Amino acid sequence: MNIFLVAGPDPHAVQSVWQTLQGLGVYEVSPSHRDGLLPQDIHQMMGESLVEITTAVDVEITSDTPKPMRAAWRELAADLWLANLQHPMWGWHMSNTTHLLDYWLDFDPHILLVLAYNTPAEYLQQQLLGISEISPQLVEKHLEQWSFTTETLLAQYYAASPRCVLVHSGTVVYQPGLLSESMSQQWGIQLTPAATDQSLLAATPPCGVDQYLMTQIISSFPATGELLQELEATAHVPSYSGSHPEASVFQLWTQHIAAQQQAQLQATQASEKITQFRTQLNQARTEGDQKLVALTDAYESLLLQLDEAQQETEHYFLLNQNATEQLQVAQQVSNFWQRNAPGVITVNLCNDIDGSNWYHAEDDGRWAGPGVVSTLQMPPVLAGYYVVELMIQDAMQPEIVVGMQLGVVSGVGSVQSIDLVHDFSQDSSLYPMVSSGAFDLATQHHSWVLQMSLPGNHCPAEAGGNDTRRLGLKLKTLRLSRQ
Repeated sequence: MNIFLVAGPDPHAVQSVWQTLQGLGVYEVSPSHRDGLLPQDIHQMMGESLVEITTAVDVEITSDTPKPMRAAWRELAADLWLANLQHPMWGWHMSNTTHLLDYWLDFDPHILLVLAYNTPAEYLQQQLLGISEISPQLVEKHLEQWSFTTETLLAQYYAASPRCVLVHSGTVVYQPGLLSESMSQQWGIQLTPAATDQSLLAATPPCGVDQYLMTQIISSFPATGELLQELEATAHVPSYSGSHPEASVFQLWTQHIAAQQQAQLQATQASEKITQFRTQLNQARTEGDQKLVALTDAYESLLLQLDEAQQETEHYFLLNQNATEQLQVAQQVSNFWQRNAPGVITVNLCNDIDGSNWYHAEDDGRWAGPGVVSTLQMPPVLAGYYVVELMIQDAMQPEIVVGMQLGVVSGVGSVQSIDLVHDFSQDSSLYPMVSSGAFDLATQHHSWVLQMSLPGNHCPAEAGGNDTRRLGLKLKTLRLSRQ
């Protein structure tokens, strides 16, 4: 039985991570049999008792206050445990108070702690929402509060490790697989999304423009930035800030928007001046030809300025349109990588794939066949230097692996060969093993294919077996990393 306690200083972050855990199959705690109490009810009773104890000795409740271990509290907690024995994985969440968090960790050494946090940018967005007048002093006040609670959170993490994982709430909601992977690495617990709750997997990613602008505000407070760096370096699942490949496109995009707006403003001002001069021209016609000629010259000059402003507006519109197209391509790449890890694409052949010349998926991979040329359709990637790793579970003969040819097929049909290095297992069976290679993509690929050509294949039935398929090698996963 695994018991999870989600805690943190921000109730929104804690609630988001708890909902993600529920989507991964964790049951919410059931009330105790005897008194029908939930952990929140026991927390209230503990808090009331602590107030009585500390008031009697005139001591403020702090993290240094001794933890009273009353028998009544243990009986209530034990009854709660008995009510949830039927669940293999269960838990609850709380916006943690240090003495309550320590109590639960001391009560049961099997409780696993998930600490949730948010970034100072997200904290500011919550605190400043709806405020019309935002001063530097108000921003500094909220950032100081974020720093205080974050330092307390890090202290709790260091005290509870290795029973604890530290995660960013926004990343976990958008990529629940990262939370499952971190828990597997930290505790050896495998969690998969529940079949009845797929909504978390379709969560909307954070707005990159808002994140970029808020980061500019925080850059004015170095102490906050240093604390955020420590938090991100410590976290098992850090935030997505700074990991968007489209960040440079955002800057280009905003620059073009500003330039375009400036050109439009100039055109508007020139148009207003033309209107004024038209009025003056009509009035001047009655005053003499000499003034009329001067105003006509000024009018023509303004027309020329308007034409130049319109041309400049069209120029920046085209630049903005080009930047928007770059942004869309970068977001396609970013969205795919976020489903795995930054800069890494993993194809699991035990799942559904887009490719050709493969047999049906098995528990440990998928056999190539019946032909000798197999393909995998890959998602869009940026130009760069890549390392590809083939996790091979089995092969009909080692010569098939050694003689394998791997290549990149672009949209025009050309094939770029990849030299492979084969690392066979030290076991007598030689498998599982890894074949890896590196290649350079000089240009951005919107649609491309990895092609695997084998020197041959064999049918087990020809050697007296029951399997009549023609098999080459069994591939479990393919991993592509941008260096």
